[in-house]
Amino acid sequence: MYDFAKIERKWRQKWTEQNLYITPDSPKNKFYLLEMYAYPSGDIHIGHFRNYGVGDTVWR
Repeated sequence: MYDFAKIERKWRQKWTEQNLYITPDSPKNKFYLLEMYAYPSGDIHIGHFRNYGVGDTVWR
């Protein structure tokens, strides 16, 4: 049987030892972009790109 708790413990320990939970501070100013949540209620159309693509472009 697959022991989830054992596997989780193993990888959390390895990640902690390698400091994978620590990220360096960025010299850039903080930026927050709230994109519209994906909940299309019909067939996909160009409006979906407008709503999601523009925000993705700004973010990148």
